[in-house]
Amino acid sequence: MTERDVLSAFADDLERFRDGELGADEVRARYWKAGLPAQIAKAMPWVEHFVADADLRAKDPGYRRMQEECLRELVLHLRRGTPASELPCISFLRPPRRTRRAGTAISAMLLKRHDFWITVALVLSAAALLAAVAVLHRT
Repeated sequence: MTERDVLSAFADDLERFRDGELGADEVRARYWKAGLPAQIAKAMPWVEHFVADADLRAKDPGYRRMQEECLRELVLHLRRGTPASELPCISFLRPPRRTRRAGTAISAMLLKRHDFWITVALVLSAAALLAAVAVLHRT
């Protein structure tokens, strides 16, 4: 198996754990060992946090959504083959940074575009109204 295959299998197993198809002990047995890619060694303490918080996710839907967002982010990096040195800290305690920044940037961009198009619509409406008034006054 290549490193990419091992990372993909780890990502698959994380998703299977999330979906209840794989137990916590199986995840630990498969991935708390030497000789695996550095990304897995770096991620396992974070994964352990996710594994340990199953009871909290069951009680709090907001916490569950946030942790599942973190898991999706980790799985994305594993599938991309992101080197361990570039793997962001995904602590499962707060939403991933990329998601928070992107959401804020996208919201700001849409708001700016929305304001721009409202202004354009108002200017065109005012121009059309003035043109209509001018035509009415000529007749």
